[in-house]
Amino acid sequence: MNTKLYTLYILALVIFLTSLVFTRSYAQTRKKLVTTITVHFQSPPPVDSLEAIYVDRQSLVYDVIKKCKPIKDNVCTLILTLSHPELVSLGYDTFSLFETNESYYGSFATMIEPGDHLTLEVGKNFNLGIRNVQFFGKGSEKLSMLHDFIKSIGMKPGKFPISMNLHELFQRADSNQVEFTAILNKYKDSISNTSFTFYKSFWTANNYIPAFTRLARQKERPDSLYKNFSLVVNAAKISERLVVQSTWEEIADIADINYGRKENIAIEKFYGSKATNTWQHYLNLKALYPGEPLNQSLCTAFIIHRMKAKGVDQQLQQCVSDFLITKWPDQQKFSAAQRFFSAYNKKTKAGLPVLSLALKDTTGKFRYLTDYKGKVVVVDFFFNGCAGCVSERPFLDSLRKVYNTKDVAFVAISTDRSETLWKKGIGKFTLKDADQLYTNGEGYNHPFIRYYEIYSYPTLMLIDKNSNVVTARGAEIRSADGWNTFTKMINTELSK
Repeated sequence: MNTKLYTLYILALVIFLTSLVFTRSYAQTRKKLVTTITVHFQSPPPVDSLEAIYVDRQSLVYDVIKKCKPIKDNVCTLILTLSHPELVSLGYDTFSLFETNESYYGSFATMIEPGDHLTLEVGKNFNLGIRNVQFFGKGSEKLSMLHDFIKSIGMKPGKFPISMNLHELFQRADSNQVEFTAILNKYKDSISNTSFTFYKSFWTANNYIPAFTRLARQKERPDSLYKNFSLVVNAAKISERLVVQSTWEEIADIADINYGRKENIAIEKFYGSKATNTWQHYLNLKALYPGEPLNQSLCTAFIIHRMKAKGVDQQLQQCVSDFLITKWPDQQKFSAAQRFFSAYNKKTKAGLPVLSLALKDTTGKFRYLTDYKGKVVVVDFFFNGCAGCVSERPFLDSLRKVYNTKDVAFVAISTDRSETLWKKGIGKFTLKDADQLYTNGEGYNHPFIRYYEIYSYPTLMLIDKNSNVVTARGAEIRSADGWNTFTKMINTELSK
């Protein structure tokens, strides 16, 4: 073998071995590891099951990943298989191991990393939330850190009394920032760099959310209060890259990316321009971080939020078309979004038969939306505690009076986690005299809710006399334009 060929042979061998090492290394970094969470209760818990939920990054909705039922001898072990860190909540129905008030347990989560083996000792006072829990085992330090922070601050990050004025909100946020930074530094050497970076970013972002939300609503907005806005935005970007994009989406809500009010100081400050319609919002958003994965996440989240909240109009279809022809950095996330857009359009297209699933009424009898064939059906989706549902209810009352006829039926569907919450909410969060149906405690995980991707409340659906969907996202009847649009749809169907 001559020297030239020998050299090429050695070079090829080196390249092959190097690629093999890197491929193996990459595979190892993505390897799924068994992760366990064992919970010991000192006294019988108020529920007989325990669920772990996390944010599914492809569907962008909450999913139950493991469920242990029943809890035996006050002990429950959840076995998860993770390839990357996830934000996980533990609880069932309205009970949460970490929450201190009655709410969906998915609203409070902690990071769980692949290979963690956690033991949780739960005390007798379940009203204390995370302060009632002690943590042991591999990965427990980050939960102990969260425990110390909540105990020190006295409330979860970003939850402040309504009575506080704007300056008080910022003062409290600044004080909290100092407090949690000290606690974070205390645990810095005993937690992973991923946990440290995430919690530093996540807490910073959530800590200032209420203050900036209030600021965005003020007619007079002192520039001095914007001193930490870039800090919060950058913190949200970091936490999004590490785990999920929920933190950034909360910042996006402040900037009004999702809901499109015309007067928006955050967009003015952040973008340097006003966006007055869906397409312009999308273009402004797309121009923020060109070439970065975050840019793709934001555009995906924006389109999906608009789809779920308002359905697909001409402008949103324009956004989807542009999204699908754009070369994005993360092809896996692009493919997931592509599948979502396609499936959503197929499921919610006008003229398709409404999904026929049994839903329980207040008497325990199971009903189907197809039972109302021959009538135009207005369906109101709500839950107990929904502020928007409360403000919409007077408009539903008016709608009921306008269409007080046997040809129109009003149906309310609750996504509450318990029958008690559902029945207490009737008349306050929805029409009292509507036919009341219940998703049997499954909430967001009920097949009907998942099929139509109904995660924004209140939501109205309109069904024609042949039990076909007219619109899965009725217009917002609290506005004059929305009222006119929705009533015009009802009149059109009644005239057929």
